[in-house]
Amino acid sequence: MIDAVLARLGETWDGISVVPPNITDEAPADASPYIAVQFPASNVERMPVTDRLYREEGGFRLVLHMARGAGHADVTTKADALAALFRDTAFAGVETFVPSTPYIDDESGNYVRAAVVVPYRYQFRDA
Repeated sequence: MIDAVLARLGETWDGISVVPPNITDEAPADASPYIAVQFPASNVERMPVTDRLYREEGGFRLVLHMARGAGHADVTTKADALAALFRDTAFAGVETFVPSTPYIDDESGNYVRAAVVVPYRYQFRDA
C-alpha cells in the first residue's frame, strides 16, 4: 500500500520533492518545498474466515512544506491539487475516498505547512 501511494506521487510531485516515511524529515537548507508522506493510522481485518483475504482501512497524511512568505493562497492551492490527486480514485489495489480540506499550520522556521489526510481502503491476500 505504501509503495502504491509513493509511486502515485513519484520522487517529485509538481516539481516538489517527496519525502517517504521513515526518512529523516530534515528541511532542505535552501528552503525549497517538499512533501512529507506519513501513514499514522490503519486497521486490518480478515474478510471471510475461511479465506486469507484482508482489508486494510486507514488514512495517510501528506504534509506540504512551502517557503515562508509564499502566501496562504499559494499553499492552499497546491494542497488542494495534492488532495485532488487522491480524491475518489483507485490505483494499484488502493481505493481512496474524500481527503480532508488542507489544514494550514502556523509558520515554522522557513516553512508554512499544509496537511491533507486521505482515507483509503486496500485489500490483499496473504500467502
